[in-house]
Amino acid sequence: MSPANQWKSLLGLLWLALSELHRHWRHPRKVQNLPLVVVGSLRSGGGGKTPTVSWLAERLTEAAILVHPTPDEEILLRDQFGDRVFANNAIPRAWDRAQSAGFPFAICDGGFQDPRLLSAVKLLLWNAPPPQALSDLLPCGPFRELALAATRADRVLVRQGLPPPSGGATIFDYHWDLRLPKAMKAGPCLLACGVGDPKGVRKDLNELGCEIVGEHVVGDHRPFSRRAIKRLSQDFPGLPWVGTAKDRPRWPAQAPELQILERDWAPQHPETLLAWIRQKLSERLSAITSEKE
Repeated sequence: MSPANQWKSLLGLLWLALSELHRHWRHPRKVQNLPLVVVGSLRSGGGGKTPTVSWLAERLTEAAILVHPTPDEEILLRDQFGDRVFANNAIPRAWDRAQSAGFPFAICDGGFQDPRLLSAVKLLLWNAPPPQALSDLLPCGPFRELALAATRADRVLVRQGLPPPSGGATIFDYHWDLRLPKAMKAGPCLLACGVGDPKGVRKDLNELGCEIVGEHVVGDHRPFSRRAIKRLSQDFPGLPWVGTAKDRPRWPAQAPELQILERDWAPQHPETLLAWIRQKLSERLSAITSEKE
């Protein structure tokens, strides 16, 4: 192992240790039978959580939606679901507000690593090959946890074509329905990307016949640069800019129009997945009613 990889592995191990200490320091609130569906990922951004939450929220119409405050996911979900969205840095506080508003249960965009949500229904997205070594973990890599974390999930949602995790969790396959915007044709384009997995977005565009001749890539949740957009627009006049729905809220108003790559999350057996989620939520709600009596 090279000295660079040794340092990355050491930093990854330090990340794991500090994360575990942080979870113990926060001390999980002793709440059993939380009527929450947590959608999580091992990746730090770019795992597909928000599209999955949108898919669930469209079908579980009586659910609140809980998010951390961000300049993209929160705005995107509010545009779709309005007053059903509750944002707070602490998901349990967002749930308290949703309960006060009369919602019987909620869907969480993230929170798989939150110890206070251990009793929730936990769905883990397996959207990319898992980390192979400590060097793949933060702060040098894109992952929060090793593949072993899949054992904490109630269901693992595996993108079709990927090997599933080892262990006893039930697997649901899913795929992405990809479509170019109606106003855009396959061919040369400019990529605007501010998500945690830009390689995945590039791959999706290439599969649709798009050739990325220039790109402006920023970190997850980070703002786009008007100067970089202007420069690339001048270097490649007339070419369309394309990005994801998550990029639109941060796209500058004065910039050229951003075409949105349509990426719909689609499980292989939707009715089976929904029936299982409803059953688990019903069990938790029944247990909560019994405790109050």
